[in-house]
This record gives sequence, structure tokens and C-alpha cells, in this order.
Amino acid sequence: MYLVEKLTKRKKMKENVNNARTRAQKQEAQNKHQLLNKEVKKCCRKDKREYVNDLATEAEFAAYKGDIKTLYNITKTLSRRKTAKSKPVKDKDGKVLTNLNEQMERWNEYFVNVLNRPEPDQPVIVEPAGVDLNIKIDNIKKYEVKKAIKSLKNGKSAGRKKRYQQNALDTTPRGIQWNFAQRLEDLDFADDLALLSHRLKDMRDKTTELHETGKKLGLKINIKKTKIMKVKTRKGGTVSIEGEDIEEVDQFTYLGSIMDRTGGTDADIRTRISKARQAFAMLKPVWKSTAFTENT
Repeated sequence: MYLVEKLTKRKKMKENVNNARTRAQKQEAQNKHQLLNKEVKKCCRKDKREYVNDLATEAEFAAYKGDIKTLYNITKTLSRRKTAKSKPVKDKDGKVLTNLNEQMERWNEYFVNVLNRPEPDQPVIVEPAGVDLNIKIDNIKKYEVKKAIKSLKNGKSAGRKKRYQQNALDTTPRGIQWNFAQRLEDLDFADDLALLSHRLKDMRDKTTELHETGKKLGLKINIKKTKIMKVKTRKGGTVSIEGEDIEEVDQFTYLGSIMDRTGGTDADIRTRISKARQAFAMLKPVWKSTAFTENT
């Protein structure tokens, strides 16, 4: 409040400088404005230093608790790094929509396609539990919902696709040779699935079976988000779902690691070095800031 009052006085003093009629009055008003301006800047530096110290204390406490998300957000605030919080809305052809009515129509079209799907051919059978779980059935409190959401990684819940993946893939062994007696058919993690095969024909068959089994349960593979990569081979041929070819890529990110068609780790190491360089560059304004003291 003290700083706000000084800002208001400085604004009025600037008006006095502009409204001065004689040279002596203008000089006197300018001198008063300069003194008041110095006081305002001094207060701003003091408030900024206190603000930075409070953030540093909060960051230290977050690091002590292991709250990496809060620690990262505070670091980003101190480094004055701003990121776009919303992405542009595009139509099916990839054209950016700037009109509000067009954006609302596009959202409506998207949710109609996602939510209004035909009933699955095979109803999902949920087996009864053998033992009753000790589940609280009272009214849910607001803090309980917040606690449950914070416990999820990145605010996302895990998908329930494990059963239909097993039904679709546990038939004929067509994966890569893992050891003398076993083959690795796929890699599962949360809502991600990576199919593995030595032969292109096996990959086509596995993809088709996975797609058909998913349709029976009301699940659909997002072709735009599905990619295919051939490791250490340039053999031609594509994999398609309902006549639409899956995009072939030279590399992709899986579980935070870069995987490319060479099968090595060079691309992943280069990417991690680049991320570390970006992280230190992001902290450059923090190191150069005069708002930090030795105590901070």
C-alpha cells in the first residue's frame, strides 16, 4: 500500500511538471518529481527483493518435501520464462480457426465424434470381486478429490486397456526374440502400447487384430497419434488401419527416451545434453539478477 501511494503521488507530480506555467515552477516541480521517483524505485527494489526471498524460501521448502512440480514452477517464475497456456484451435485440415463461433462449432464436432460412438459388438464383462474392498462410501470431500488428482502423474489417469491388449495379442508368437525360449510381443505402460515384430507381415496382422478387438469393446485406435518405425532396415511396405496408412517416422519419444531407427542411444544422449543446456540457459536471468542476495 505504501508503494501504491507513492506511485499515485509521482503521477500527480508529473502532471504538475506538465502544467507548470513558468520556468521556475517547472524546475521546482521537476526536482520534486526526481526525488519522489528515486523513492519509488527504491521501494520497488525492496519489494522485489522481499518477493524473490519469499519465492526462494518456498522453493527450498518444496525441494525438501520433494515437490518437483512446485519447484519447477517457481524456477520458471524467477527466470521470467513464459509459455503459451493454450494452443490454437484447428479444423480437420489443420487450418487455424480465429473466429469464436467457428471454434465452438469445431469443439462441438470433435465431442460428437468422440462421444457418440456405436455400441460395442461385445459387451464388457466385469467379473465380481472375490473379496469386498475396504472402500469409503461416505460423501466425497473437496480436499480428497484434490489429493487424488495430485497423486496422479501429470494429472492423467491410467487407461484400462490391458485386458483387451492381452486378448488381441496372446495368440501366435510374432514378437522379437527376447531369450532362448521367450518372445517380446509388446511394451505396455499406462495408456501407451508399442507392438514389436521382426517381420512386416506379423506387424500388420497384430495391428489388425488389436484394432478389431478394440472395436468390439468400443475402443478405437487414434491413427494420427500412432506411428511406425523400422529399426536397422529400409525394407518397403506400410501398415494401415481401415485403408489409412500409419505414418512412418525415423525417431519418437517413448517413456522420456528418444528411440530411432539405428537402435542406438546417440540421439537420446544428444537430446538430453540439449535439454540440460536449455535448463541452464533458462536460469541465466536468475544468476544475473540483482534482486538476489547472499542470504537468498
